[in-house]
Amino acid sequence: MILDDTPFLKRGGQSVGVAKQYATTQKQVVNCQVAVTAARIPRTVHFQEKWRLALTLVERVRAAGLHIDAVLADGGYGCTAALRTALDAMALPYMLGTARDATVFLGCPPVRAPRRTGRPGHPEIHPQLARGTQAWTTAALIAAQPARQWRRVAWRNGLQPFHTALFLAVRVTPVVDWRQTQTLREIWLIAERPVGAATPSHYFFSSLPATTPLAALARLIHHRWAIEQQYQDLTTEMGSSRGANYSQCGADKVVQ
Repeated sequence: MILDDTPFLKRGGQSVGVAKQYATTQKQVVNCQVAVTAARIPRTVHFQEKWRLALTLVERVRAAGLHIDAVLADGGYGCTAALRTALDAMALPYMLGTARDATVFLGCPPVRAPRRTGRPGHPEIHPQLARGTQAWTTAALIAAQPARQWRRVAWRNGLQPFHTALFLAVRVTPVVDWRQTQTLREIWLIAERPVGAATPSHYFFSSLPATTPLAALARLIHHRWAIEQQYQDLTTEMGSSRGANYSQCGADKVVQ
């Protein structure tokens, strides 16, 4: 199940679901809609973040009896810890883009057991991370890994020619998960670097098992090509004049 979106710009605050939010086509926060619209929308419908809309669609797909092998999305979704937590609760594996400055712990850091305050009637102090536990940005952690850990992986999108890039994967725990819920769950951090480039171009979080081969992780990342291709085909079928202004129209890439 592939999640994605296409915003379209709006002025004012009267359109349904409009709010200042990040628009991928503008690469900045602007006043826009990122939603599927229809006539006679109830007054009770208000703005929702796109990750909430996407999660609703995931729930509807499951309720319809369809099996989901994994959920894929770009960094506009992967940087939201609440979405990852919800997918974990539904036992749905994911491969989600993340930011180069997202913070993580290497592996799963040790935790000190809660201590009593010593005063009757007072609860125990929350568990604490072991002393010396270091938080890294995703970019810094990947840069600190030995060069020999990078692997070249080839993949193919449909009948297109093969593509090749370098990938590196390491087990981490997102810092935000500990800060928000005091839970530690180890997941994959994956970096992709074009052949010949000095630094990675993309970073990803994935909840696939620790035994998953790097090549399988890398190829799953690029399954997102399908939704991009389908919306490119859609703009072509709409005609070149309309397709040129596709980001301003009412269609929305929320779910495939």
